[in-house]
Amino acid sequence: MPAKNKQHDYTHLIKTENTTMATAIKAIPTLYGEEAARFRLMAEDAERRYESMPQRSTGSDPFAISMRNMLRRSGMPVVQ
Repeated sequence: MPAKNKQHDYTHLIKTENTTMATAIKAIPTLYGEEAARFRLMAEDAERRYESMPQRSTGSDPFAISMRNMLRRSGMPVVQ
């Protein structure tokens, strides 16, 4: 069994080669012309479909009820 005060040699863990400390920033893709118009139409359609969805009540939603019960059991504050 090794002694408790024995010093360890960790020099093998130190990298000696040059390493990059930051990731290069990539250009943000930009849409133009027909692609931009198509993207905008698709985004507006998705927003319209989301807004037309019926709103669910968190008081009667089974997922919300089970989540509140789980939070209550774990001692977390629960907002109704």
